[in-house]
Amino acid sequence: MPKKRENNSPVKVTTQASLGSRIFEALTLSEISQLLDQLFAVVSKEQQSLVFSKLKPDTKAVLTQIISPPQTIEKSEQTPKT
Repeated sequence: MPKKRENNSPVKVTTQASLGSRIFEALTLSEISQLLDQLFAVVSKEQQSLVFSKLKPDTKAVLTQIISPPQTIEKSEQTPKT
């Protein structure tokens, strides 16, 4: 059953639109966020790589940064022994 917008009119979801477009039109941002969290919890790293390889390079780069942020190395302050 389609979600309703704030004005209570049903969301028109066409069958010719992509699955992603239909999901985007039917769900709230919070629901899409929950969906992505659950999908990434069960999708293997190999499957993620396969999916990312099919995306535009900029999109892939952004998602890679979000999912695997660069490791930062904290330098511990060492005082020389005297």
